[in-house]
Amino acid sequence: MKELLTDEHKLHRLAFAESNVDRKWDRVIFTDESTFTSANDGPVLVYRPQGQRYNAQYMPTHIRIGHVSVNCWGWISHERAGILHHIGHLYGLQYQHILQNLIVPSVWMLYPEVMIQLQQDHSSIHDPRVVQEWLSRQANVELLEWPPRAPDMNPIENMWSEVKRTMLETWPVLPPRNSDEL
Repeated sequence: MKELLTDEHKLHRLAFAESNVDRKWDRVIFTDESTFTSANDGPVLVYRPQGQRYNAQYMPTHIRIGHVSVNCWGWISHERAGILHHIGHLYGLQYQHILQNLIVPSVWMLYPEVMIQLQQDHSSIHDPRVVQEWLSRQANVELLEWPPRAPDMNPIENMWSEVKRTMLETWPVLPPRNSDEL
């Protein structure tokens, strides 16, 4: 999905780039949520002669057997991918739990005793008071100011795309039937 950027969004991006030129990006932890699904319902591009719209040979077919989805949250760094956590429907208290009990301990395993520079987008799930209060109490966690409407600037988006592409390519004839298989 392509974000609609106003002139103000573009100025935020430019200011972000200029203020982070000297940042040590190898210590930034990039985070995001993603939904994995057993259905490949993306757009299908079909080339057909004019007037042949309903000709069967130009109509894509697929089997409707239902699909399952799994919501996950994860992080990556310069070194490697971090944990992938099944989240169901994410809400503020659950996100604070993930930060406290999954992210910070797993990042410190990779980068012991280092200031964690945490990137997160402007999802409403990151804004609840419980999350903001917890982050403000963390001496070793610095929240990176991320520009609005900038998911394309987050390298984890490339990882999500690659994981989804690989999943679709490696499935047997039938896709997963339940969330455990997915």
